[in-house]
Amino acid sequence: MDRKTGLLLCFAVLAILILAAGCAKPLSETVSATGFREYANASEGIRFEFPASWYVLKATEPEHPGTVAIRFIEPRGNIMAAFETGNREYLKTAPASAEEWRDQMLKELPNATYRTDYRLVASEPVTLSGSPAWRIEYTALMNNGTPMRGEIFLMINGSRGTMVTLVGRDDVYGVLSDGPQHFVRSIEITQ
Repeated sequence: MDRKTGLLLCFAVLAILILAAGCAKPLSETVSATGFREYANASEGIRFEFPASWYVLKATEPEHPGTVAIRFIEPRGNIMAAFETGNREYLKTAPASAEEWRDQMLKELPNATYRTDYRLVASEPVTLSGSPAWRIEYTALMNNGTPMRGEIFLMINGSRGTMVTLVGRDDVYGVLSDGPQHFVRSIEITQ
């Protein structure tokens, strides 16, 4: 290979790496000393921290005003997380109260076709972003027999609904570990 071809090949590889890095751009460029990135949307009054190792699968701020949906996955595939908030009429379900939303989820979860041996662990009132919310925790088996644990947080504040979902393998790196729990505790919704 001559020098000119070698340089062109190097530039092509460099361009591919730059493009790939741009496609995998995280929501936040800064990583705190504790290993978390921050997502903040001042116009929607939303802020939270997520583990720096998590990849953003989908981040949308759809055409509906006041609606944000972000999906994450942990690199080993042990945890998937989702944060969705917005005006209730634009969310997938538009419950009248957090209790009604909880009841809908408690009916739907055991009927998910990809889960077997569903078991409710907890359904309890909690606080999310300083407001009353419901926490649902469950275990199940995926159709391939993999044990899983899920945690769902539901909150309604005025006309806004927020749902936070964590689903992971039922092991030490799962949804009850420090990273996912820090994510939930760090959520701040000011509107």
